[in-house]
Amino acid sequence: MTHRPIPEESSRHETGKKRSGINGKNQRPIMEALGFRMAFGATSQELQQALGLGHGQVSGALSTLHKNGHVVMLKETRNKQYIYVLPGWVGGREIEPRRNNRAHDALMEVAEAIQNGEWQEAERIIAAYAEKVEEAKESGGTV
Repeated sequence: MTHRPIPEESSRHETGKKRSGINGKNQRPIMEALGFRMAFGATSQELQQALGLGHGQVSGALSTLHKNGHVVMLKETRNKQYIYVLPGWVGGREIEPRRNNRAHDALMEVAEAIQNGEWQEAERIIAAYAEKVEEAKESGGTV
């Protein structure tokens, strides 16, 4: 089985938006831990314990990594928590599709940015989400 390399740190476009590479200081250690655990994978709680990170730090990073396709959430659980693996270690098991919950995603990204001391990034995420909410209100749609 081939193992995909961990993407390099991402840079920002001129617009200030992050690319879909590995961002934030907690994402790389999570990717490395999942690579070490191979097909066994890890739950959020296992990653918290192994890396000494808080719940918000791990869940925010996993949410972003899952959204960008860098990790896969299996339908399989361990101790009532979903198991995450790198894409190359799914091995035919059923995967949990990415839920499209923009409010939750925005909140997790803001939490991760704040925990990393990236205050301007947190403000940018909040402003972008608020703009989407206003656009949805005006058009009668949802975010």
